[in-house]
Amino acid sequence: MLPALERHGRLELDAALGGKLLTMSPATMDRLIAEVRVVALAAASAAEQE
Repeated sequence: MLPALERHGRLELDAALGGKLLTMSPATMDRLIAEVRVVALAAASAAEQE
């Protein structure tokens, strides 16, 4: 997914960060973004109720 996002200009990463993301396990990614996901879901739910 990262290479496609970069190709289409939707994401810009330096080589070091891109390399780390590509070697990170999905479980680690899920743990790292869990708090962000909760906030995003709450915001989406609040927007739906308006």
